[in-house]
Amino acid sequence: MVARKAGIIVNIGSAAGAVPMAKWSVYSASKKYVSWLTATLRKEYGHQGIIFQTITPLMVATKMAGNPNTSFFCPDSDSFAKSALNTIGNSSDTTGYITHQLEYEMMNLAPEFILDMAVARSSAQLKEAALKKKEKSLLT
Repeated sequence: MVARKAGIIVNIGSAAGAVPMAKWSVYSASKKYVSWLTATLRKEYGHQGIIFQTITPLMVATKMAGNPNTSFFCPDSDSFAKSALNTIGNSSDTTGYITHQLEYEMMNLAPEFILDMAVARSSAQLKEAALKKKEKSLLT
């Protein structure tokens, strides 16, 4: 890419790296690392014609995420991917999806204690759902 003076590198992180998340320390920190690394590479190589972009989505409806249901704020993977690809070259850092960007901007306006409460509530719900799923699989 350096020799050609052209190229595109897109790193996928997560909005979980936007705020320190209690009980998600390794995950949250690793997602922050993706953003930091991409920003550093952009400074090192961006002047050589290489585009560096970080995409930091919020929730996408996938089986892996345990949420196959879509909603206004939770697109299916195909819709998300199409939207994210359309952002390449337009923004160095983006969530890749318009409603995710709205959520992200609202997160940035919220006081930290509110975000901490939301993370704690969400973590408790995810833990409860995982325990129920595990219990159900043990019974069958």
